Amino acid sequence: MIAADSISLAQILVDAVQKEAPEEKRPQDATRREMIIRLAAAIEANVLTLGDRVLLDPELRSLKAASDLVKQVFVEETGWEPDKMILPAVFEQRCPLPELAAEYGMPIPRRRNPSKEAMAIFDELIENPDLSRNYERKVILLPEYPFDEVDPQHLVAVQVGDPDKKLDMLDTVLDHSCFFEHLETIWKKSGKSKDDFSIVVKPHIIPMLRRDEVGVYTDPTLVLYLVRRIMEAGWPNVAVAEGRNSFGNYFDGRGVVRVAARAGYVEEEDVSIEGKAPSRVTCHVPVGGKLMPVDIVDLSHELVEHDFSPDLLGRHPVARLWGDADYRITFGKLKTHYVTRYALNLINVSLALPMEDRLVQYPTEQAAAKAVAALLEAFPVQFSLIDGITAADALLGYVRRPRSRVPGVIIAGQSVMATESLAAQMMGVDPFESIYTRTAAERLGGMTPYKVIGDAVLLNPWRNVRNAFVDLVAALMKYLPRVANYWLPLVVGDPDPCFPPKGGPKQIRRRRRLAWFMGARPLGMWLARRDGLIIALKKARIRRKVQKNASKMPLSAGYPEFFEEARHLSKNDISLLIEVLALHGNAIQKCEEKVVRAGHIIMVGENQFPFFGPDALGAISAGRILQGAAKGWWTPAQVLPELKQWRELGITRAQKLKLKKEARKKLEKNT
Repeated sequence: MIAADSISLAQILVDAVQKEAPEEKRPQDATRREMIIRLAAAIEANVLTLGDRVLLDPELRSLKAASDLVKQVFVEETGWEPDKMILPAVFEQRCPLPELAAEYGMPIPRRRNPSKEAMAIFDELIENPDLSRNYERKVILLPEYPFDEVDPQHLVAVQVGDPDKKLDMLDTVLDHSCFFEHLETIWKKSGKSKDDFSIVVKPHIIPMLRRDEVGVYTDPTLVLYLVRRIMEAGWPNVAVAEGRNSFGNYFDGRGVVRVAARAGYVEEEDVSIEGKAPSRVTCHVPVGGKLMPVDIVDLSHELVEHDFSPDLLGRHPVARLWGDADYRITFGKLKTHYVTRYALNLINVSLALPMEDRLVQYPTEQAAAKAVAALLEAFPVQFSLIDGITAADALLGYVRRPRSRVPGVIIAGQSVMATESLAAQMMGVDPFESIYTRTAAERLGGMTPYKVIGDAVLLNPWRNVRNAFVDLVAALMKYLPRVANYWLPLVVGDPDPCFPPKGGPKQIRRRRRLAWFMGARPLGMWLARRDGLIIALKKARIRRKVQKNASKMPLSAGYPEFFEEARHLSKNDISLLIEVLALHGNAIQKCEEKVVRAGHIIMVGENQFPFFGPDALGAISAGRILQGAAKGWWTPAQVLPELKQWRELGITRAQKLKLKKEARKKLEKNT
């Protein structure tokens, strides 16, 4: 039996297409009803033939097939063939059917209530089962999409696991998605040597305003580990690149290199904060016991003009590094977005465009989506990864998440559209709710069918952005782009001290008063009220404990810099740091052994110490404490007892009671 939901979708498609038909060719009531039923039956027939764990285009085999199907129905029933592209009409009305949602256990909401016409057809089919079977025999079954389930280009690997084992998870998804085999294939086709073969990794860094909000930017540990694996496989010409966003209009120090240094891709001391922002900086990754240099590049420099498709972007500058790359990798972040519902790799790719003031350069979401489609069409991305070890959800997930989610997910695949689709569905969102996805799929020939390798589970807990708010922000950006550009920084509040607001003291005070007067600052506080309050209370509680034990913790109580670094260390990080100081503390203090941090690895002389954790903050803080000992800020003899006290602070009351209970049982057993 055909569902009313399918009939409703078919009715919308018929209405959208027949507007283009000549008056004499428009279907009359009986013909129109038959067309609606045929389309509805075809929709359901294609949904119900999906294979196990094979996620195709949610309703039809492909969007091109959907277009051909609608055209075929119109030709057979009216004799008129639509001469215009009808894919946009299909795109705008997509939403997974309840049957598909139930098959994968995803609570995706139903489409809007069917209209009276759809319900009348539905009631008629119920009352006349013979009529229903007659229409079902007329269903146009589309041929199978040319799709090989074992072909690596149709595979999307997803790994869900322990965030502390994120590097093993990354190795697994790279293996399942055949990353190195694909890289080898592209390299051989290029005819270049491995030294000349250029690889660019594009992480999502620039939205980061606060380093401890790790759900907003791609983990540098994962990015540098990927670079290390590529170099170990024999490709030394690898660069990490990122573009700018409109935050540079409102905050100082927002060059890519400085933001990357603050995020932990390179030591902050290695980047000058005075004068013009540098266009690149060199970090290091350990390869075969040696430190190999890797450039971090600002894609707003070294630009060349490129002729994109005139109907999308036209003549527009692009970074030479991105345009000349032989292999492009996008490493996005699992996040929500206040306009596009989710911000994954298509948003990340958009930042390869060099324009900093994006809300003015691309004032509407349609313009921004066309720019992304043009960029993908001219400079294809060969591989796609999504970092969901930590993530950011809710209304301001794109720029703010005081207490990050920890889904423990990594997704990888050779198709940007396939990884985008799977990640969106895991968030509980129809992929086509994003205009970026709709526009890119329309331009690039539809969605890529794919097979999932791994467990694609629905993220829980997870909070998506409400449609009403998305529509409001989209309208504001469309009609008042400069106002929208000014409003967002007022809502997100103040970033880290290394990104001070632009302007003199009077302008800054005036802007902050305006934020309160217009309700922007209270709105931002309200949006992050629960998570921000929990973080603030936790920090205050730790500070009180430190002050209470000031006699045992003089460094933490007297030096705010040490307190800020120590509070990011986990219990495992503290234990390893104690071990490093016990073995090499004197040599570090005397500068006999140099301390270098490369991602999650801290090298002391020729010794490597990996600091694992769901984020990079532990390794960053441990490295800064060791470097502080080398610079004479504190001595190992001062740090060791402090770290032991911090390890005690990290044990909760419940854990202490459990330890006492286990000790008591052990004592009773021995006696």
